[in-house]
Amino acid sequence: MSMNPRHGSLCITIVAALFVVSRASGAVPKPKISTIIPNSADAGGQAFTLVVTGNNFDQSSRVRWNGSVRTTHILTTRQLEADILASDIATAGMVEVTVANQGDDQELEISNKVSFAVNNRAAIIGSITPASVSAGSADFTLTINGSGFLVGSSVRFRNSNRSTTFVSTSQLRVLMQASDVATPGTASITVMNPGAPASNALTLPISSLALTITTNSPLPQGIVGSSYSQTLAASGGVTPYSWSVSAGTLPAGLSLNASSGTMGGTPSAGGDTTFTVQVSDSASTSATKQFQLSTRSTATLLFSISGVSDIVEPAQQPSIEVTLSSAHPALISGQLALKFTSNADVASDDPSIQFSTGGRVINFSIPANSTRAIFSNGASNIAFQTGTVAGTIEASVLGVSSGTFLPPAIRTLTLSRRPPAITGLTIASRNASGFELAITGFSTPRSLTQATFRFTAAQGANLETSTVTLNLATPSTSWFQSPTAASVGGQFRLLMPFAVQGEVTAIQSVSVTVQNGEGTSSPVSVQF
Repeated sequence: MSMNPRHGSLCITIVAALFVVSRASGAVPKPKISTIIPNSADAGGQAFTLVVTGNNFDQSSRVRWNGSVRTTHILTTRQLEADILASDIATAGMVEVTVANQGDDQELEISNKVSFAVNNRAAIIGSITPASVSAGSADFTLTINGSGFLVGSSVRFRNSNRSTTFVSTSQLRVLMQASDVATPGTASITVMNPGAPASNALTLPISSLALTITTNSPLPQGIVGSSYSQTLAASGGVTPYSWSVSAGTLPAGLSLNASSGTMGGTPSAGGDTTFTVQVSDSASTSATKQFQLSTRSTATLLFSISGVSDIVEPAQQPSIEVTLSSAHPALISGQLALKFTSNADVASDDPSIQFSTGGRVINFSIPANSTRAIFSNGASNIAFQTGTVAGTIEASVLGVSSGTFLPPAIRTLTLSRRPPAITGLTIASRNASGFELAITGFSTPRSLTQATFRFTAAQGANLETSTVTLNLATPSTSWFQSPTAASVGGQFRLLMPFAVQGEVTAIQSVSVTVQNGEGTSSPVSVQF
């Protein structure tokens, strides 16, 4: 299986021979490797099956791993499978893959060499100690805890390699200089294993010396009877922080989370409430700030999301509207956002789900004394792409007017699992010995089970084979689980080579269908 970058979609190469062409007795064809799948693996991984695609394979063909024969399964004259052992990829390095054919006289023909990379695995950082430092601190030792560390692992501070001490496969240490933390900010910490990608990144906060509450005052207004949430923020000191109300009381119905600094709840009517919040750090320093929160009872304004049905179809571009339940005397500013949750066989995001202007968030405004939203493109509705993966699309609205947050609105749209759809069928190439069919389409469960080809003969010609059915379950699963496929949702591209003995001109046309667990696509035909 390989990715065609021009199409950004699945390319499964499967040979379906209409007729078998035999070779002369005793002739030993020289095999040729075109591709191997996969072409790399992580050191220490599990045994796997290597798919070798090329030409001139026969019943004597054997896949060789650095010159050593591996158990080989002959699928066709253009495709082999070899059993690769876990011991074959125990250590990092480059492996040469070849195919050898053997004639009746034991003569060997060896193919070209193709490289297979055995890579070290990326390290994983679980925590760092200390978890934060204050700007202006002296030299200190930073301890990195995690897994997969090697003797040659290198800690990177702000993408710069630092002299690293290997303690164990789960711990590294590095001496940090005072100059590294001279100014407040944040620093990214990663670990590089030789021949492997960078680890995940953890952030080292470098706080200012003075502990300060940075949230602006006054706070926004809470609407009586509606959910309210406001997270207070601080800087400086040494994290973690602890929050409390040191003077006055919070409005009825609200509470303050001591660890996160989030005020939340459903406020009751009470007018303007003044209170003082205190933040304390782990070094026992503290800071306070006075806030005022209005929880006056006002007429509830409700958003409505309309213009589209609850059930949407794949690869469509419906429009959506936002309206207000009644006119408001002041300007309302807001955002409409899309969120996708997959329920396909292989859970995945679908990046194609976005607004016609790009992205999944778009701003809008509702003019004073109006009820209809005007989007940032100047229109009163906005189109969005539904994508090609089964799941739910959540459209949500947030709005604010004169510092008052209005109740949010959410609309859930369902894109159900559907049989696959073929969007294109062409003859990619053709010569005297065969041809290739290129099929593009999408499958909302992100899976395919089989493809069926029905050939019709040209006038006066006969075909020995008129129907060919190919199993796509294994290559389809490999494709849709690959990182590359994550960028194209449920889209695929099938490249199907056919070998022919006789005249290709004997074929007049072919009709193609593809199938998944939900059903079979509509047939699509192409003339030869």
